[in-house]
Amino acid sequence: MLIALFDWLSGIGITRDRLLALVSVLAFIMSSLTWIMAFVRQRKRVSIKANVYELRVDVHIFHLSIENKSRLPIAISLISVSDARIRLECDIVPAMVYSKAIRVKDEIVEQRKYDSFSFPINIPALASVSGFLVFRDIQPNPKAFSTEVTFRLFSNRGRPVKKKLSLPDLQLDDLVNKPR
Repeated sequence: MLIALFDWLSGIGITRDRLLALVSVLAFIMSSLTWIMAFVRQRKRVSIKANVYELRVDVHIFHLSIENKSRLPIAISLISVSDARIRLECDIVPAMVYSKAIRVKDEIVEQRKYDSFSFPINIPALASVSGFLVFRDIQPNPKAFSTEVTFRLFSNRGRPVKKKLSLPDLQLDDLVNKPR
């Protein structure tokens, strides 16, 4: 069968040398496409969404959703937020953000506690996480961020990811008091 194929190819003017050159060019093209596809599939693609923003006495609180759209896991080691006036880094030690006790008469039926993220934030491939972040402001009488802020996500996979987001109108009480 293979001899018949070579006879047919030589009949239409393709010699053995031309066939080897053609096969090597096709092999180069296919291997290049494999490298490009691997790069596109495994590059760092992270999206972030701010669900809640609230300013308390000296603390900025965000509820964020972070999605890893790449096929490799990612570990976020630090997140910073900035606008035209200030730049803050989040607390890497978890802190209680909100606590609520549900009572029936004098008895506590349910207690809800919400803590901020614990760092590093490990996100598996094609997965997402959501939670609270606390940013402490050391300035006296801190002001709320403007309507648009820039988040920087520092990770184990290269340069920080910068995302500009508009701040939501939703407050912390609106999020945690939603019916389940």
